Amino acid sequence: MVTHMTKKCVSNEKLAPVKEQAKNSLLVRLPIYDQQLNIQGYQLRSEADSKRKTNTLIDGATATDILLDAINSSQTDDLLNGKPGFVNFARSLLLESPPPTEKKYTIEIFENIVLDNKVFNALKNIKSNGYTIAMDTRCMGPQRQKIMELVDIVKFDMQANFIDQIRAQLKELTHSSATLLAENIKDHACFNELKMLNFSLFHGDFLLKPDIVKGKKIETDQQTVLRLLTVLQDNGAEFSDIENVISTSSVLSYKLLRLINSPLFGLNGPVESLQQAIMLLGLDQIRSWGSLLALTSLKNKPDWLCMNALIRAEMCKQLADKIGINLRENSLFTAGLISTMDAFFDIPLTDIVNSIRLPSWLKVAVLTHEGVAGLILQTAKYYEQADFDAVNWEKLQSLGLTPDLVQSSYHDSIVWAADITEQMQLK
Repeated sequence: MVTHMTKKCVSNEKLAPVKEQAKNSLLVRLPIYDQQLNIQGYQLRSEADSKRKTNTLIDGATATDILLDAINSSQTDDLLNGKPGFVNFARSLLLESPPPTEKKYTIEIFENIVLDNKVFNALKNIKSNGYTIAMDTRCMGPQRQKIMELVDIVKFDMQANFIDQIRAQLKELTHSSATLLAENIKDHACFNELKMLNFSLFHGDFLLKPDIVKGKKIETDQQTVLRLLTVLQDNGAEFSDIENVISTSSVLSYKLLRLINSPLFGLNGPVESLQQAIMLLGLDQIRSWGSLLALTSLKNKPDWLCMNALIRAEMCKQLADKIGINLRENSLFTAGLISTMDAFFDIPLTDIVNSIRLPSWLKVAVLTHEGVAGLILQTAKYYEQADFDAVNWEKLQSLGLTPDLVQSSYHDSIVWAADITEQMQLK
């Protein structure tokens, strides 16, 4: 079993055989968007893949083998949910002909691979077999120009490039028909600049951050959502108070009734009134589900933001359930949802949290990640970005949360969120 250590002792980690690593390796998906912020595919990243740059015992072939084993055992099917998958390929596996994976997976060339004649011939054969090839602009070698003619997608890493550098590099691609993909985009301003440069595909955590514009006012629908969230988180609120706020929005009322009548709750008969729906859910569940429905009612936000909010919230709830911590039912689900609100409102999270009535433990968990609840929320946030080294595995282990349990919670949350989205047609 793979041992999860802190950053200080990673270099001393002794690797188990590849098959054993693959069985236990942490595995996540990172979304790739188009210009309209629709999902066009997912990059697949394992723990070994993220550590290979800092741990000399983990090479590119090992990282690729682990992903391929996960693919061949169908562990990635739920993560991809029918979308294309992007997989980094090491040199030794590129030279296998054809690559040991399905054509629905895009072959990504590791940035440190030397582009020589052997790689050129291998990629030429891969291309003739109908695979999609993606190459990082940092790849160098004597056959770079010839290989560039085979490439379908050219990747630019925004951690290694500035916009001015990219403009210069684009001049070399004037006659290329390859699709431009920008990775590791950190803010909306960079995303907008890249769109102007005719990039078609985008990856990064910018979508999960607020697009803050100085002097921007809260819109009417956002004000309605804030009012609802304030009432939902008020421990003194009664059923009638919640009903009165929800009833002011026909969209929220419809979505709540659709939710309560979905197979998720498995009721014997239809629920036709808002009052009945709220009573059946109860105050604890209405706080969580009402908050979710409120956020998904906001206009001009991409589907992925809603999906990510669902996944993060459910993962927090599942981790809390596994620990058995003594917090109100669904409270960690609510914490996960609230932590995404800055991206929905394009307002600093501190301002939002301070404007609604939250229990002190919840406010601290969301803003500073303190306490057990904060640790769980922080884990979910690091995990969704494949930042495995940042996860405090030692504290999680002390609570009984093993890496396998965290991985299963992540996987099950994705499956659950996809099912809920389909049932409720949230967007």
